Amino acid sequence: MNFTMKYFPMSAMNWWYLANVTVDYTQDKDSSSSNTTSTMLKDRSFRNLISAPQNWSLVCGNPDNMTRIFAKIQDGTNLFLEFKNLQVQPFDVIDGSFSRAVDCQGWFSIGIWTGLIITLLLLTILTMGLCMVAQISTMDRFDDPKGKPLSIPQND
Repeated sequence: MNFTMKYFPMSAMNWWYLANVTVDYTQDKDSSSSNTTSTMLKDRSFRNLISAPQNWSLVCGNPDNMTRIFAKIQDGTNLFLEFKNLQVQPFDVIDGSFSRAVDCQGWFSIGIWTGLIITLLLLTILTMGLCMVAQISTMDRFDDPKGKPLSIPQND
């Protein structure tokens, strides 16, 4: 694996990312001989997934989004590279331990997004209901039972 450091003006800091991955594998077609072959994986399958700020490490407990890093081998089969419990920090390692970590799962899960959207929808409905109740006005004329009856013309 080769890592590259690049300055990104939008974040005003250096970020490292995985530049390329080369996999060496042994292919046993016959029991008598085995060949060790090397292949480079596709750049677009991992470049945006494995990156972090310069002094940070990347940690992924269950990286579902990184399991599709693949390449086609000469005989037409696919080569998959799957990571489990991955933690990587290629630069600025101090005393052999990882520094702060960026989690690959993101800040909001599906459950959190669903809860936020439903809460926003219910608050909107409540606000509209309160506005409708506030617009209700009482009649300004009342019928006096001891006096002359109130006459309201009904002309169309």
